[in-house]
Amino acid sequence: MKNKCFLVLIGSYLLAFSINLMPAMKYPDLHIDLLDLGVSLVYMFFLFIYARKGMKGFRIFLLLGIVSGVVIFLSDGIMAGNGIWDVLANIHYPFYFIFTTPLFGGNYLFNISHEAYSLVLSLLYAIVFGITLYFEKRRVQTE
Repeated sequence: MKNKCFLVLIGSYLLAFSINLMPAMKYPDLHIDLLDLGVSLVYMFFLFIYARKGMKGFRIFLLLGIVSGVVIFLSDGIMAGNGIWDVLANIHYPFYFIFTTPLFGGNYLFNISHEAYSLVLSLLYAIVFGITLYFEKRRVQTE
């Protein structure tokens, strides 16, 4: 059952990533289509479902998601224009594509910039990480 749930999570990630990739690259702050929002919500739903069954690799993915939101917010928002930070800011592009793009449709709901939305996603990944730890602790206590 754990493998089926993992495959569904991967499938929803790939679907959300593929549909949201072009809008995320073309206009990260402008109009987002409802299809982008829909696949993002499906992926978010499966993130929460898999949090109950999570494994170590999933927790590492979530920790990287938390860090990515902060790095994107700092590099594009607060520290933009700072010469030293601009050199180091190129690391945020892979983070943006891996962690923000699949959940991209939320910009449409919150009407915020992609930097602020990345910070919101960092909070989302932190919540899913907390749920994963809670269910893991509960599983260990029952054994």
